[in-house]
Amino acid sequence: MACCEGDYSLGDARRRRPEVVFAGLDWALQSPEMSDAPSFTILTLLGRDQDRLRVYDVKRYAGYESDPDFQLADITRRCNEAGVVLLGCDWGVGHKENLRLRQMLNTSPGAWRGDRLMEFRYVSQARKVAYDEQRQSFNLNRTLVLADVFRWIQGGRYVFPKWTETVRFARDILAVFEDVGNRFNREVRYDHPPERPDDWLHSLNYASLACRYYYNQLGDK
Repeated sequence: MACCEGDYSLGDARRRRPEVVFAGLDWALQSPEMSDAPSFTILTLLGRDQDRLRVYDVKRYAGYESDPDFQLADITRRCNEAGVVLLGCDWGVGHKENLRLRQMLNTSPGAWRGDRLMEFRYVSQARKVAYDEQRQSFNLNRTLVLADVFRWIQGGRYVFPKWTETVRFARDILAVFEDVGNRFNREVRYDHPPERPDDWLHSLNYASLACRYYYNQLGDK
């Protein structure tokens, strides 16, 4: 709540959009209407505002908007209208859709120029971030990169729209809890109840990582 600006609304997007815009896309595991564990495709747009990251657009796809063709067209439109320079996506369930999305973004008219789609993949590794030449994606230590997002929220390094607009997405972050494991394995991991989605956390994470990559700040620090 402390990161939310009371007079800032998602409706102010065009007027207060950062000069350089990044996007993060988390694909749903499956249609939320077909599962007891709801998951939603969600797109986040943000940019640097001095030393903070300002979120100015969030789109959650539900109902008829869960159709992949609708999502691909709408994501392409939103990214082109905003002039997004780099879009970070999850490699796993969304990889095939990312191949289609890359083609649409790189051939459609608008502000998009060249290949500006990067993929992220959560794996078990010691390093926070490592490039995977074979898959042409960035491998992530899930715990470490999500801890960055939590730390930045706690440190006021994000600017969110007013709380009445942000709360419906923030529930995805508030659902996450810390699991320290058993007495033999003290590795920290983040999890969430199966009935509560955590999709916005990952969308926000991918957008933040795309921004850090653009400014040469993507690494172990």
